[in-house]
Amino acid sequence: MLSRVVARGVPVVAIVLACLPPPAGAEFYGHVAASSVEESNVNGGAPAQSDSRQALRATAGVRLDMGATGRLTLQADGERERHAHFRGLDNDALALSARYRHPIGFGPVAPWLVLRAGIGRRDYDDDPRDTTRVTAGVGLGMPLGPGAELEARYDHARERADAAVFDTARDEISLEGRAWPTRWLSGWVRVGAATGTSTLTAASDPALASAASDSASDPVFGAGFTAYRFDSRERSAGGGLRIELGRAGAVELSLRRVIVRADGADTYASTLRSAGWSLHW
Repeated sequence: MLSRVVARGVPVVAIVLACLPPPAGAEFYGHVAASSVEESNVNGGAPAQSDSRQALRATAGVRLDMGATGRLTLQADGERERHAHFRGLDNDALALSARYRHPIGFGPVAPWLVLRAGIGRRDYDDDPRDTTRVTAGVGLGMPLGPGAELEARYDHARERADAAVFDTARDEISLEGRAWPTRWLSGWVRVGAATGTSTLTAASDPALASAASDSASDPVFGAGFTAYRFDSRERSAGGGLRIELGRAGAVELSLRRVIVRADGADTYASTLRSAGWSLHW
């Protein structure tokens, strides 16, 4: 309930912060975004269940210039997400995050170190899925020339849900390249590999139940479906484009493929296609 109230207030906070004169060395910013995502395997198991979801997101933040030591960014995000078919997955979320970027050396070709941390809460219509998420990460980046950069990352995420079967933890390493050939066009590509625990929902199966570390009935996907938690390994790859529209905002398109190997179970794959619009202050 708290995250729903705060998430609804984030758009107002974003507008107010964006209109305030920033103190010396600080820059307030905000944006709103709407997106639609098509996912081929929203349950993560078999038989695969496809669904689409629409989301509204609002962001408010401040960038603090630390001089030669880098820049600190503090940000709050609120999101409302609604699914077309599996309505128990509808949710409201709030997240708070911090990001510190420190240059290693001087000049436009100097590499940089990035430290990240965050905490968030996501409240679902299906209450057992209600989750608190804590994240931490580090990245090392470098410019590849005018209008391009590369960053290697390590990220840890831990989720604690109201039902233990939805508790997960993961460690991921990834490599992301970003480019902006013109002021109106930018793009990114990303590959990653993760290990940890994940939860998938599949048709009830005694063999899966004996191999899983935890399991529970999952009525969101209908009678005869069970949620299972497994140790798992994940591989992912994706990319996207952003097209600036001036005062009309920006259009964003992305495609992502995820393959999860659950120990003691099968290999499951999902494709995510998204399209969205955003407006920044």
